[in-house]
Amino acid sequence: MRAFGGVVRGLWITIALACLATGASAQSDADLSNCARGDIDARIAACSQLITQGLPIPSQEALAYADRAGAYLRKGLFDEAVADANKAIGLNPQLEIAYVNRSGAEMSLGRLDQAIDDADVALKLRPTDSEAYANRAGAELRKGLVERAMADADEAIRLDPNDSVAYVNRAGAELRLKLVDKAIADAGDALRLNPRDAFAYTDRSGAYAYQGRYDLALADASQAISLAPRLPPAYVARSFADIGLRQYQDAITDAGEAIRLDPNLAPAYVDRANGYFQTGAYDAAEADATKALSLAPNDANAYVVRAGVYAKQGHYEQAIADSNRAIGLKPDLAEAYLNRSFVYLHMHRFAETIADASEAIRLKPELAEAYVNRSAAYGAVGQYDLAIADATHTIDLNPNLAEAYIDRSVAYSRKGLMDQALADANQGLALNPNLAQAYADRGYDYLVKGMARGVDRHDRDALLGHALADENRAMQLDPHLAAPYIIRAAYRLGMGQRAAAIADLRAGQAIDPTNPQVLAAFKNLGIAR
Repeated sequence: MRAFGGVVRGLWITIALACLATGASAQSDADLSNCARGDIDARIAACSQLITQGLPIPSQEALAYADRAGAYLRKGLFDEAVADANKAIGLNPQLEIAYVNRSGAEMSLGRLDQAIDDADVALKLRPTDSEAYANRAGAELRKGLVERAMADADEAIRLDPNDSVAYVNRAGAELRLKLVDKAIADAGDALRLNPRDAFAYTDRSGAYAYQGRYDLALADASQAISLAPRLPPAYVARSFADIGLRQYQDAITDAGEAIRLDPNLAPAYVDRANGYFQTGAYDAAEADATKALSLAPNDANAYVVRAGVYAKQGHYEQAIADSNRAIGLKPDLAEAYLNRSFVYLHMHRFAETIADASEAIRLKPELAEAYVNRSAAYGAVGQYDLAIADATHTIDLNPNLAEAYIDRSVAYSRKGLMDQALADANQGLALNPNLAQAYADRGYDYLVKGMARGVDRHDRDALLGHALADENRAMQLDPHLAAPYIIRAAYRLGMGQRAAAIADLRAGQAIDPTNPQVLAAFKNLGIAR
């Protein structure tokens, strides 16, 4: 997407003012030339000199203002560009280039309807103006009129195959349409024509990120920032690449800079929310996602992030509602199904977990977390081989995802393969030592091994000691988890500590009153619930 477009045709002013050259001083000759072409600051100075000294014909003065508007546009002084274009149009309402330059400036200021209107006027005055088509394409793209933007960019390129702005805008449209290879090619053509085009680097960064080539995305976004340090979309592009590379603090920083430069840029709030979410700052993540939705109520990605926050906070109905909204807005958004599968898993709605995780996998086969959720659900319904297969595939995709080892550990445990279960549990907890349920599950495995027949007393004592330590650790990490109390109760019963076991069962029941394991234990002990 283009923040500005429209190259000043300095030749017009050179021709129009040629009649003054004979009687002008050497300095005036230089001003005429510099106003028309060359270094941006020199053009602004030269045009200002011409305007200050006065021009005898209004149409000539209009050209000077139009040229200076174009120079301001290139310098990023958009308000000044609009002001000069207004003066040019007031002096000569038929001056097409003034409308072109004002269109580019209006677009950069976010006044997209005005930008399109100005481009329309320019095209009525000169139907073959490639820059007007390119500007209109940029404004249409930012309004979400992707097909129209693509058509206008195509026409701009047909009229002028060397219009780098048109290639940038077409790349942006192609990216929206998921024509990623074409977007990369068009951004490359734009950079061939203008190697210092920050917008081309920004668009190509987005395309690379879509392909999962986050290193390339980060490099292009960084190059865009080096060329245009005040370009908010470049920081958004880099924050998105940061997230893909799991550099979440960098993502928060880059998205924060984009917000500082443009407080109304919804994607920046989404990226920062995602960064906060990944680092466990859930309140900040919720606030940023909600802010993004206040700016862009149909932003499916913002709903996805907020749904993830609600899920982690245990607000499951809200998480489902936000996931449903995201899916309604963007039915092919894999992460929305992923979040909903996570919620269904924790609500013990395992069939729905499997369905949503499977849809997420269909849409995005490399989404490792979807296999994790489906693996856990398969394990919960007794399909242990499927659970092991999904967990193993997750590990192939991401060997550092602790939950995959934990899910496979549980499945191995249920199949009675305790050595494999303990090996995976150890690996999972080495990757993430803060998983309370994993400690509870490993403690259970130690307990089963320790209670098995044929285990010598020394090994038995060591295994049971590990079991007790793991259940205690699980309670420390999550006092609201029933499983550690139930497993510790089993340990205490095995050790003949009946009263302590009953106290643990009572504690587990207080957390989860309908837990079937607690109810069965009370029944076996002949104790009223």
